[in-house]
Amino acid sequence: MTTRRMKSTGVLAAGVALSMMMTACGGGNTDTKTGASGGGDTSGATLNVVLVDNVNNRGISELAPEFEKATGIKVNVNVLGQDVAEKRMQLDFIGKTGDLDVAYMSFTLMQKWVKAGWVHPLDDFVKASPDVNIDDFAKAPIDSLSINGKLWALPSFAETGLMAYRTDIFEKNGITAPPDTWDQLKEVAQKIHSKETSAVALRAKRGQGINMFIFPSMMWGFGGSYFKDYPNDMTPVLDRTENVKALEYYMDLVKNYSPSGAGNYSFAEVISAYQQGNAAITVDGTSIITQLFEEGKSKYAAQTKVALVPQGPSGRSPMIAVHGLAISESSKNKEAAFKFIKWATSADIQKRIALKDYNLDFTRVSVSEDPDIKKKYNFDNGNLIKLRTESLNIARPDYRPLIPEWAEIGDLIAAQVNGAVNGGVGAEAALKEANKQVTEVIKNAGYIK
Repeated sequence: MTTRRMKSTGVLAAGVALSMMMTACGGGNTDTKTGASGGGDTSGATLNVVLVDNVNNRGISELAPEFEKATGIKVNVNVLGQDVAEKRMQLDFIGKTGDLDVAYMSFTLMQKWVKAGWVHPLDDFVKASPDVNIDDFAKAPIDSLSINGKLWALPSFAETGLMAYRTDIFEKNGITAPPDTWDQLKEVAQKIHSKETSAVALRAKRGQGINMFIFPSMMWGFGGSYFKDYPNDMTPVLDRTENVKALEYYMDLVKNYSPSGAGNYSFAEVISAYQQGNAAITVDGTSIITQLFEEGKSKYAAQTKVALVPQGPSGRSPMIAVHGLAISESSKNKEAAFKFIKWATSADIQKRIALKDYNLDFTRVSVSEDPDIKKKYNFDNGNLIKLRTESLNIARPDYRPLIPEWAEIGDLIAAQVNGAVNGGVGAEAALKEANKQVTEVIKNAGYIK
């Protein structure tokens, strides 16, 4: 997952008033703007919601009193750090206490949660609620939160990868176009790298949502893969030649063309390096890229442009991270929980949060096409929104394998990749060790003998 800290926000402005307020007893009324629907009588219910701390979820928390007023449903929203939130949710799932109603689910955790029976499918709720307008969600996020034709969460956050670069640095060095391939990016880095401004800033710190958010883009582009034939043959092939070449490339960028200490950069350090002028290029998620355009915080916002993530010999593979709102299987208030999820992921709420703060990771097509949104995010002459949509549409749902064991596997690979980037071991040796460790996990899980 790709959460990040942003400035504290005040209470969101009321914005567009709710046009059709539900009665306190439900009565079947529907608020067509927010998606709060009457259905059965759920007034008086109390929901406990756990969200991971990011700008979108803080916005949901701040707007929750409007939902309470419209529905008569009380909502306790807990916005927590990623690790704390995941532990809090898992403890409730395992204990089957029923204290948790709505959970913030990453697509990398979905398989594990579904296999364990911790979350409730949403298909019947969606079918009974045409006002969800399911076709308004972008296809990639819906696909990423579905297993075997069942939908397990409504998409709340969808991040994809882009490249940002400094036009003034490029022009100074006679570079007229952004690099389209990884080889071209290396050539540009060699030209522009200097003591004053490093060429590149990338996430490299250990983490399945940190270096393993970035490295797979190179891995897939170079023709690599995790498994021999996912999902049919799950034999790990992390030490194959293409993966080794991708890791050697990644190591070279971080070691030779990035700021000092970049081997342990997370997203916060990437943002700071670029905003302060210590790096001229970054390849990262849209939640990071958007912040590089913030006037007053980013010194070179006016000199920043965007492009698609570079491609390799096997094509272009932009990063993707999708999070959604799911119903706990143990919840005693499933209908009320779905009403909250429908409201929180509605076009109106997504638009209002995006207009209040810098949040481009909304999941509804109508929001990306909204004139007010296009006006606010008219960065690089509108290319930011245009390329974000294009990148999201071509991203692989299996960018990080959608299996229950991914969190463990991702961390094992991340540790070896980080060790190689920081000079502890060579690329081939690192991936051989990763392959050995991942093979053990895959065997224990029963995928292979």
